[in-house]
Amino acid sequence: MGAWQVPYNFERILFLLTGGDSEAVKALMEEMEGERRMTLSEDVRRGLRQTFQTLVVDDQAMAEEIRLRWRHGYLIDPHTAVGLRAARVHREDAAIVVSIATAHACKFEEALRVALGDAWWEGAYPARTKEIWRACQWAQTAHAPLQPRQLEPQCVRVC
Repeated sequence: MGAWQVPYNFERILFLLTGGDSEAVKALMEEMEGERRMTLSEDVRRGLRQTFQTLVVDDQAMAEEIRLRWRHGYLIDPHTAVGLRAARVHREDAAIVVSIATAHACKFEEALRVALGDAWWEGAYPARTKEIWRACQWAQTAHAPLQPRQLEPQCVRVC
């Protein structure tokens, strides 16, 4: 069997939902490590349901979200697209949604090709995308992450 990884933030969430009971969290993590499952108390399950909402966002919906944001002048990565789609589906009309993109869209050539088309990636682009497109090409050829100030920050908002 392959390695079993639990997101590090999940342990923090459990700590909060158990009221800071580090021994309970330790026991849960050991159960997860040993048995690849975790038996949560009803209180913890209730806390998870009250705190989190889930949504499945398939590749088509993710690409649609990238296109939607691009029409508004924002280039987003696939992870941000999934988060924004979920936020739009789940948010209440009066809710303010803040989304922080943690990856540069140019790291995801295949997703951008699907969402915006091969022509966009290959350089047949409108003038306003020239700087972004050049940065994407630089990131692909240099195989290095973009450094601060190589692109003006791209703000993302829920429309």
